[in-house]
Amino acid sequence: MRHLLLVTSLACLLGSPACMVVEEIDNAAAKMPTTKAEKRKESEPAPAESSFAAKKDAVLETSKQWWGRATSLSSERVDESVVQCAVGGRSQFMSRADCLARGGRPSGL
Repeated sequence: MRHLLLVTSLACLLGSPACMVVEEIDNAAAKMPTTKAEKRKESEPAPAESSFAAKKDAVLETSKQWWGRATSLSSERVDESVVQCAVGGRSQFMSRADCLARGGRPSGL
């Protein structure tokens, strides 16, 4: 009698996970698109994405217009204390005092 009860309970326990797996497969199959029209609907961009693209295009257009009107990259005055300095066989740009401190030869611009 105990063996019968043990075998029956084991059969129930072993069979129940299999049923859960089959149910999950059925649920997933029901959610999957089956026609090309359904697949196209899923692949279409959401309205939020298209509005983002429109904003990106507007920013790009504004940027192009700004660069068309730009005449120089900076409006700062030229700092006359910066000189071209020959140090160790190559030229660098630095202040006159730094050039002399490094043992270079300053030349005005």
